[in-house]
Amino acid sequence: MRRRDGLPLSGRAPVGGSEHLVEHGLLLTTLAVLAGGYVTLLSGTWWWVTIVAVSAAVLVPTAVLRRLGRRGAPVVGLVSVVVVLGWVFAPGSMLLGLIPTPDTVVSLADLLDRAGTIVAEEAPPVDASPGVTLLAAGAFGLVALVGDLLLQRRGGVPLIGVLLVAIYLVPGVVLGDVPSFVVLAVPAALWLVLLQRSATAEVRARNRSATGPGVDGAPSSPWLSTAGAVVGVGAIVLALVLPPVLPDTTALTGVAEDLESGPFQRGVNPMLTLGDDLRRPDRAVALEYTTQGPAPYLSVAMLRDFTGDTWEPVSSDAGGPQEGRADLSEEIDVERQVVEVEIRSLRTSMLPVPYPAVDVRGLEGVWERTNPGLTYSSDDSDTRDQTYSVTTLARQPTLQQLAEAPEDPPERLDPYLELPDDVPQSVTDTAQVVAGDAVGAFAKAQALQDFFRSGAFEYSETAPVDGDYDGNGFDVIERFLEERSGYCVHYSSAMAVMARSVGVPARIMVGYAPGVRQAPGPDTDDDEERYRVTTDQLHAWPQIYVDGVGWVAFEPTPGISDEDEGPDDGPTSSAPAPETTAPQPEPTQATPTPEAADQNEVTTAQQTEQDRRAWAAVVPVMLVLLLLPAAVRGLLRRRRLRASATPDERWREVVATATDLGVEVGPTTTLRAYAVGLFDHVAQEAAPAVERLCLAMEARRYGPPGATAVADDLRADASAVVRSLLATAPAGRRRRARLLPRSLFR
Repeated sequence: MRRRDGLPLSGRAPVGGSEHLVEHGLLLTTLAVLAGGYVTLLSGTWWWVTIVAVSAAVLVPTAVLRRLGRRGAPVVGLVSVVVVLGWVFAPGSMLLGLIPTPDTVVSLADLLDRAGTIVAEEAPPVDASPGVTLLAAGAFGLVALVGDLLLQRRGGVPLIGVLLVAIYLVPGVVLGDVPSFVVLAVPAALWLVLLQRSATAEVRARNRSATGPGVDGAPSSPWLSTAGAVVGVGAIVLALVLPPVLPDTTALTGVAEDLESGPFQRGVNPMLTLGDDLRRPDRAVALEYTTQGPAPYLSVAMLRDFTGDTWEPVSSDAGGPQEGRADLSEEIDVERQVVEVEIRSLRTSMLPVPYPAVDVRGLEGVWERTNPGLTYSSDDSDTRDQTYSVTTLARQPTLQQLAEAPEDPPERLDPYLELPDDVPQSVTDTAQVVAGDAVGAFAKAQALQDFFRSGAFEYSETAPVDGDYDGNGFDVIERFLEERSGYCVHYSSAMAVMARSVGVPARIMVGYAPGVRQAPGPDTDDDEERYRVTTDQLHAWPQIYVDGVGWVAFEPTPGISDEDEGPDDGPTSSAPAPETTAPQPEPTQATPTPEAADQNEVTTAQQTEQDRRAWAAVVPVMLVLLLLPAAVRGLLRRRRLRASATPDERWREVVATATDLGVEVGPTTTLRAYAVGLFDHVAQEAAPAVERLCLAMEARRYGPPGATAVADDLRADASAVVRSLLATAPAGRRRRARLLPRSLFR
């Protein structure tokens, strides 16, 4: 007989209802595994925890709402994402700690803006800063939301497969090497399960004229199963084959293939990442060097062009005469010195060298010298295990020679005077007050340096971040001059811009401070000094052009190089001039203030707080996942036994309770046979209730119109049968049925 109302004969919900929890759970597991493949792009582990928490925040509530037949699941999922992200990344902006506010959206948008710069400019694996983690977690949250929507569409599961393959391919497209096979195999297997369940559900939907409560329809179509397998295998093959044959994208992303994370990478603007590199909590020995002269600053990049937002390097074909001796007048004394460098933990394609480096020997690989700047880089090599010697020119101008240098710079230096039109008035006014009356490039530069090192400014790597003025653009410089607290990026950028505004050619060098003097080693000659440079001594400093002397470095950052007595015929002690020999400050470790000394602890504390919040978001989600089946099952039981429930819902609850307790239904069991089977699992006094339920359902489904039972009677009978089934079952089965009800997953 065919059913008159088209409802399923079994006690299950309409096709697709009980599948929601399983399918959403499969999708959540798939996303968690795929996120593990992003370890090549992001450092650390807490970002993965956050991704899982955000994905669960979407899929758990949407699965519950869809299982209960409620509307608005996508809206609830989207709100859940915002709540979790706000609680983890902007807790101070949340009302009562849980309700997002407009400030929450602003805070998250600001973090995403910073993350965009890091992703575009920094080499992977990038530091999982709050902004980057927010970007990754938000992206996976949106994927989870799209996945929930696709699960409700006929033919949506194959589209989910396309989406998952795209997620898997991202690390391969960026780095040219796909994640491990496990990261592909597990999601592929889970997706095939989703595909098979989808095919089975579609077949069941077309075959709801079955004759018993144990049959929802015919078995899944062999054609659909075969097609799903073909599509799945095709997706796997595509994911394995596609990345190696894709065009190289490293030039677009600023990523150097086969390079580790480090402060200086090919194609990366070091000025944009210097602050994050300084704030990294780990510290290691980058290199050691020996020299017979004063300890030099080691430069890796020269930044000339200022856009108003940041400083940028120039290419090697910028033109102009080769720097070095060509800049020197015949009256300047010059001595050639050799610096022997031994790389320790630094891995970069940009070579640390003292300025001006006129010759480098002992390098492995092909390295090119960039003019202007006299820096060295390689397209196919890096600094790992390199030991090399650098010949540099130790220039020895006198104070008189510096003061009498021609004031008007050569025309070829015009690019070093250029500034955008929108220079803040406060910046130019400050420069005029500080250096406007000084005569000559050297005097103006020294006046600016003394301004920053007068004691009115303090060194801080955290104040710019906390005050939201980290960077090196016009707006940051203006704010920095007000706050008077920052680190080398702020001091060097401000001094270079102010120098240009008063007519002095200026540029910025990025590299390392001189380091800390070490005890003589067994291979150190008597006239040599050995220095150690660590990763927390990354530095940026301005160079000022003095006609007849060349590019002279100044040190506006307070505390980086303490004042030291110099020879009477050299620059004053407040002008360290790291690339000249008069005078050379005693190199010190770059911990200028107690605040800077505690920077690693502050950064670690911030990371620990974010870590704690990420885990705090995950733990409740895990508890919810563990208790979710019992909660959903309880809601369904109350719904099916409520006064307004239909007779079919009451019968469905009886079958669901029996299923939870392990009462199996054969694939050809009829409604009458199923009711008879229940007699063995209920108390004797409940048997009449089972009989009345069976008669009522047979009359409703197969009888003439109007042959229905009174709802209240069926409600009492269904409740009695459910109570009896639970009472007669062993205690172990009751506990298992409560915590892991089988009916939700069938």
